[in-house]
Amino acid sequence: MNVAQTEYDVIKKVARKVCNWRLKYFEEDHEGAIRKGVGGQKLSPVFDLSWHDLSIAPDFLSKLLPYQKVNMYPGIQCISRKNHLARNLMRMYKAFPTEYNFFPKTWVLPYEYMDLRNHYLQN
Repeated sequence: MNVAQTEYDVIKKVARKVCNWRLKYFEEDHEGAIRKGVGGQKLSPVFDLSWHDLSIAPDFLSKLLPYQKVNMYPGIQCISRKNHLARNLMRMYKAFPTEYNFFPKTWVLPYEYMDLRNHYLQN
């Protein structure tokens, strides 16, 4: 497991002690691999999983070998953060109200406080 892109000790501890995985530290940028200061190289073939604290670029995914996996994919923050998920669901609801009626009406506070207030004053 490549753990060069994580700062969380718990990830390293679980990988090493619970899963019994060997940890590697391959410094990669989010565009590909860095070897001797040169970016855009092929990724190292000696890891199966690369753990990243931040999102990754599509170019990084394209350089993975078929057996290599990552814990994230490009654009994950659009659904993994509640404020982004709520905003995107409401956009889809406005465009396709019958298909996107499966979640409760949502407001992102404090930005939409007046809309929330007006909604409850009307009801």
